[in-house]
Amino acid sequence: MRMIRSVLAHTAALGWCVLFSTSSLCHAQSSQEVNLLREDVFNKGSAGWYVNYADRNTLTPTIINQPPAGEAWFPVKSLKVQLNPENPGIEKRFASSLAIQLQRKPKLDIPIGSKVTFKCWLRSQEDREIELTLGLAGAPFTAIARQKIKLAAGKWIAVLVEEKSTIQLLSDQWRINFSFATAPGTVEMTAPWLSVQ
Repeated sequence: MRMIRSVLAHTAALGWCVLFSTSSLCHAQSSQEVNLLREDVFNKGSAGWYVNYADRNTLTPTIINQPPAGEAWFPVKSLKVQLNPENPGIEKRFASSLAIQLQRKPKLDIPIGSKVTFKCWLRSQEDREIELTLGLAGAPFTAIARQKIKLAAGKWIAVLVEEKSTIQLLSDQWRINFSFATAPGTVEMTAPWLSVQ
């Protein structure tokens, strides 16, 4: 399993390219690739995404203001998580951990050895670290990919993960998971893309 920490850019011609990384990497979208999350445009709700502690943390499709400069293709809406950690017990228990999760359980099987590509754009209103995991939703919580992403306040960051699955992932038994600390604020996610080859 590799960990990739990168800042990416999207272009119509090249796809998604790493701008800052230990090695050069570009992801060009081939004609065979299909976005399995293509319905996740957030025009009709959260499209299967959910957040834990939903009594305090709301999940709302939101019209995007200030898309990244030069990204004319950018979606109209994002999925915004409003973090309101008001429960003292949760605050005390998870003071130093990534306690809040934004999740999606795709309804598809991923055989061992499949190439899995996931990408999206993220933004937070404050500096924040987010951990992205693709893997089992239950014990032993094996992950095929894990990436830590540092967000600067107010700036969109593009994220790309490409891995070969080392385990079989069955429908509804695995998840795409964004984890972040219980600090108040907002996190936005848009343009999710998942392909399996």
